[in-house]
Amino acid sequence: MDKGLWVYDLEAFSNFFSAAFLNTVTKEKRIFVCYKTRNELPELLTFLRDKKLVKGLIGFNNVGFDYPILHLLLTKEYRFKKLSGREIAEAMKAKVQEVIENEYSSIRKASVVIPQLDLYLIHHMNNRAKACGLKWVEFAMRWEKLQDLPYEPNHVVEDHQVDEIVDYNWNDVDATFELYKASQSKIDLRKKISKKYNLELINANDPKIGSEIFAKILCERKGLTWNQLRDMRTERDEIELSECILPYVKFDNPEFKALLSFLKRQTITETKGFFSDIPIKDCKEIVPYIPGNNFKKSGAILKLSIMSNGLSYDYGTGGLHACTKPGVYTEEENYFIVDIDVKSLRLNLVNSVKSKFD
Repeated sequence: MDKGLWVYDLEAFSNFFSAAFLNTVTKEKRIFVCYKTRNELPELLTFLRDKKLVKGLIGFNNVGFDYPILHLLLTKEYRFKKLSGREIAEAMKAKVQEVIENEYSSIRKASVVIPQLDLYLIHHMNNRAKACGLKWVEFAMRWEKLQDLPYEPNHVVEDHQVDEIVDYNWNDVDATFELYKASQSKIDLRKKISKKYNLELINANDPKIGSEIFAKILCERKGLTWNQLRDMRTERDEIELSECILPYVKFDNPEFKALLSFLKRQTITETKGFFSDIPIKDCKEIVPYIPGNNFKKSGAILKLSIMSNGLSYDYGTGGLHACTKPGVYTEEENYFIVDIDVKSLRLNLVNSVKSKFD
């Protein structure tokens, strides 16, 4: 096991800055504080620049938030050499505000000084549909100490409040470490795929893994660079679904036959909400298979859903979703529980495409 990996988290107030680190193997803890009575920035930089000691950092939303702060310290140390602990904390707070105002991290991958693993990105929590902060993750993990930020971000910290903030900082680091341990299968998968395809996918979400591999295969087979492939994209005012559905797509059961017929008639002009509030007169062939609670009094269906064998399949321009009814499911002697996600088929699809090229 690599002893050079550390879970970390930063805290910044108007006159206080702290950086807490937890080693994933030895469980050693280190914290560095900049405050009116303390200036531990030199010790922090010495720690971070020790390549034998620190080989990688793990966090939650660290690529977009925490690391840009450290990057500034690591690459622009000369700005802070003559500053006091309080002045450094004020500078860090200003940088935090700048990072918050930027939608994406301004740090290019090639210029990153210390490799970053971001659990926020791996679990696709930057997706608007499932976006959440660390506190909600702690709640979902049944974390024993749910602790909100003790003071407003612009709060001026007093001496007697320092220990409370440090305790809060450590609580987030400990929770992030638990999430890291629970994410090992996802991390191991990304390491293997990155090595196999010679791609940097350690922080990629599941959909991006498939698209990145697919793009690489296309580039290799067609002799294109990534930029050339990207520039080949066509901007369209409308999309005829009949031109997108491959000829070999066929169904035996009547509900999906009706759905296929409906989809082949559709012309998408707006991706968001296209399959919502569909007038019944425009989808007569699928009406017999729509769940009963999906009809609106206005003579439309709420969303595109098909019932098949007791399961509702929900369709949208973002993909297909289906899930069994909520409940308690228990394995027995003659039955076992299998959880199948359509996303797990993506890599099989990529390999299938690759074999056709070969």
